[in-house]
Amino acid sequence: MLGPVLAAARLAPFALTAVRLATRPLPRRIAPAWVRLALDTLDARPAPVAAVVHGVLFGRFAPSADERAGVAVPALVLARTADPFHPAGDAEMLAGEIPGAVLERAEVPLEWRRRPERLDIAVTRFARECTRSARRGRRTGSS
Repeated sequence: MLGPVLAAARLAPFALTAVRLATRPLPRRIAPAWVRLALDTLDARPAPVAAVVHGVLFGRFAPSADERAGVAVPALVLARTADPFHPAGDAEMLAGEIPGAVLERAEVPLEWRRRPERLDIAVTRFARECTRSARRGRRTGSS
């Protein structure tokens, strides 16, 4: 039952928004408790619904915010537009939580598959900068 809810919240948020807008004007004060609960459930925004259902189905699979704040190595975070399972907002939040993280946004969905050149260059540049920093650190540490 939760699988279709997750799919609807991630893939068709407009449908949940339409249901939300349609049920919002319905009176709650005179309704029985179970009807109020159902109406309150239908009044939720799609993104939080998807996050909660994903957490219920799969549990926590990412480090906590405190653990991410403790990352002490270079990190490149790629944000892909129109990705229903990894929204760009999640990537932006992740990049903000990891000290010194670099955020790179795909310009179009499936960019890395269809036109990989720009992202390939961005990743290569990031990797080269990481190795330059590591070499500089070794020279400084040994002298």
